[in-house]
Amino acid sequence: MRQGNLFRALSATALAAFLTTAVGCGWLFNKQEKPLRVEVVFTGADSLNFDGRSVQACQVKAFVLKDVQRFTAADVRAFFNPEFDPGFLEAFSRDTLATVTMIVAPGETRTATIEVPHALAKREPRLYFGSIANFAQPPSERGKERMSFKMQKKSRQTLRVQLNKNTIAQGKKK
Repeated sequence: MRQGNLFRALSATALAAFLTTAVGCGWLFNKQEKPLRVEVVFTGADSLNFDGRSVQACQVKAFVLKDVQRFTAADVRAFFNPEFDPGFLEAFSRDTLATVTMIVAPGETRTATIEVPHALAKREPRLYFGSIANFAQPPSERGKERMSFKMQKKSRQTLRVQLNKNTIAQGKKK
């Protein structure tokens, strides 16, 4: 009889410890806050970064931003050459919640994940996605080297970025 009581006491203690841990960590009631996870799919066209003689890989950066004004107003060289405008990157970092840098080759598709902690994402009234590419030639008349738009605050999302000859655009949803 004493072994049965001891077994019940140990079982009750173990169950209480598990429930305390599960509730405290959010496992039991799924209260654990999930980070904002953005999967970015970069697709380089076969003519990517054509400089008049050859195609070449292109460096591209993607950001989750609190504000896009500094992103849209800055010279493209400031993003890729810290010596161009020494104070820019420090000032821009105040607008930036997360970033990723990638090298994309012609005809290649690469994926990167940007993660923003839940507390940071929740604190901001709006979030923006911005991406900029370092092309060998400036964009053509209607092309552009950067794109930005207001993001949804879903915990998981996939965004597509299309890199063409010397322009960047939002890719088509699949």
